[in-house]
Amino acid sequence: MGLCWLTTSTSAVASPAFPAEVQDLLGMECAPVCITCHTVPEGGSGTAKSPFGVYLRDEALIFPPQGSVEHAMMAASTHDSDGDGIFDTVELSQNSDPGSPENGPVCVDARYGCGARIAPGHGLSDSSSASALGALVAVGAVLFAIRRRRRAA
Repeated sequence: MGLCWLTTSTSAVASPAFPAEVQDLLGMECAPVCITCHTVPEGGSGTAKSPFGVYLRDEALIFPPQGSVEHAMMAASTHDSDGDGIFDTVELSQNSDPGSPENGPVCVDARYGCGARIAPGHGLSDSSSASALGALVAVGAVLFAIRRRRRAA
């Protein structure tokens, strides 16, 4: 049975929940940003190309249980992606980037998760939503009246 999974093709697949799972597992104050692993702030398929992301993608996330953040963090606890002498999970716990010797912060508000397309603070407020809905209803009523008048003629 163990040989079966060795011969099976596997690939790592990230999840929008990964940052929060890493936060919980490592006891971080907040979730790490997506660019800890990805090359773009919103994450997404094919963008896990930072040194830490490449390690997780190619080594830690492909073995059973496939995609397990817990398994990946166990593997990263003995790995140093940026070669600075500090293991990746220690750097994450210290709010440092495990893929960069400059060790910039990785802890920001990532409540939307990697791959999300929602920008915090850019949604409609309750009053603007109500105004937009009211305008839409008014336009719909005018169009309905015009259409009804044309059919009657």
